[in-house]
Amino acid sequence: TELEQQRFQLTTEEKQLRQKLADEKRVYTQIKNDLKNLPNHVETLKASVEKQQKLVESKTVSPK
Repeated sequence: TELEQQRFQLTTEEKQLRQKLADEKRVYTQIKNDLKNLPNHVETLKASVEKQQKLVESKTVSPK
């Protein structure tokens, strides 16, 4: 019957929306974690750059 068809369609839509919501929550959590870890990444990069600069300076001969 038509009501059964509508019910089936609504159930299908509900499943899709729940799945979409779960996906969105996963993405949100991933972004939140990435943002939380960002300062650590920045510090690591800074340290790496400083290390490289010191290495370059140590290999650069200053003219006398």
